[in-house]
Amino acid sequence: MSRLTDLIEDAESIAVIGHIRPDGDDLGSCLGLYNYIKENYPHVTRLRVFLEKAAPKFDFLKGMDEVSHKIGNDDKDYDLVACLDCATKDRLGEFDIILDGAKHSICVDHHKTNPCYCEFNDVRPDASSTSEVIYELLEDDRISLDTATCLYTGIAHDTGIFQYSATSQRTMEIGGRLLRKGISAEEIISNSYYQKSYDQIRAWGYAYEKAVLCERGRCIYTIMTWKDMKKFGITSMDLDGVSSELRNVSGVLFSMLLYQDGSNEFKASMRSTGNVDCSAVAVKHDGGGHAHASGCTCQGDPEEIAAMILSEIREQL
Repeated sequence: MSRLTDLIEDAESIAVIGHIRPDGDDLGSCLGLYNYIKENYPHVTRLRVFLEKAAPKFDFLKGMDEVSHKIGNDDKDYDLVACLDCATKDRLGEFDIILDGAKHSICVDHHKTNPCYCEFNDVRPDASSTSEVIYELLEDDRISLDTATCLYTGIAHDTGIFQYSATSQRTMEIGGRLLRKGISAEEIISNSYYQKSYDQIRAWGYAYEKAVLCERGRCIYTIMTWKDMKKFGITSMDLDGVSSELRNVSGVLFSMLLYQDGSNEFKASMRSTGNVDCSAVAVKHDGGGHAHASGCTCQGDPEEIAAMILSEIREQL
């Protein structure tokens, strides 16, 4: 038994919340836990998942059509609120009010910048993903095919399909155990990781075309404005993965995608390798994440934002 399952045992109403702009790991961990509770704890009479709308490529996950995107009148008094893959309370977005009204709360995460903002916290920076942590907190013999599919999806996305440095022997062992549940790893990876729409491919090509290589070939960045996204009929969700691909340029130690998220606001999606810690930069701008994958929001001209962030990365280089 784990602290998480102990809390579930004592709760009749549970809310599971993820972070704004949910990615594969956030969706996988939230829906994995949701399905596990739904299947194994019939005494939980009120169970809901709160997430912003996600990319359609994740629609195959069981429970996606049951996710709540808005708060109802009865969503402020849960026995237990579980915050998953959310490094800071403010990244819960509008759903933070649900946490405020909870009788008990627990945060399960793997971001080293997490300040442990819940009553109970299980934050494991050495884990590859929150989905990996969730697996460790559940009982393997009670994990169904649907739950396994969710957790495997989360792990696959946050490890870059088991290639990033956070992928450990334990990560691979858990992946193997989930495979034994009968999941289709090929379909999960193909449909949610590689497959893209025609408009998305064109937009990615444009983002690559605009990319600037600097710092003697050690850094690369690109900027996508609302105008750029409108040109290709996409949203910021369709750009998920661009910064990771830019990091694959030979010799690059730091990559960044800046995309417009407000009239004077840009989101920075940063990736790094080696000894370059992009989370140190993200934290300075009220963001967070991992050493090699972080993000933050900045106000101002995008080229000036890029210059500011690159100057901070230069100090590490």
